[in-house]
Amino acid sequence: LGVYLPMLIQLELGVDGIAFGMSEAQLVKLLGEPSKVYLDDNESRGLAYYRLKLVLKIEPNGRLGWIEVHNREAVWNGINPWTTDQATLLKLLHQHLGEPHELDDYGKMESYCFPESWVELQYEVGQLTTFNFGVRYGENDEPIYPDA
Repeated sequence: LGVYLPMLIQLELGVDGIAFGMSEAQLVKLLGEPSKVYLDDNESRGLAYYRLKLVLKIEPNGRLGWIEVHNREAVWNGINPWTTDQATLLKLLHQHLGEPHELDDYGKMESYCFPESWVELQYEVGQLTTFNFGVRYGENDEPIYPDA
């Protein structure tokens, strides 16, 4: 019998063995072909994995720089963000990251962003829909990849 482990969100590192800085070829070797590939407004390639409920963004430099987690069973810091109330989750992220959030209100959709840490929570009609996070950047706007 296998043991089911929920997807683990690790800020600054990645998710479930998927690390910032990986190439598209490395990701395809690890996860298989994505369900869909698309270009976004920033010329990044979005690799959508429907089964995993995950979108991986390959930046123009060819490396993974942004992760969108849509998997409602994923865990961050020992909690499930989708079952944690919004105020508590924002407080925990504030304590963990050491920076306050900013709010962008789009009507039915709200984006809570921690800009220095490259973390964003998207809520629609009061429900968390996406936990997004990206690679951190150094003083010279160079990405800080894990194990770099």
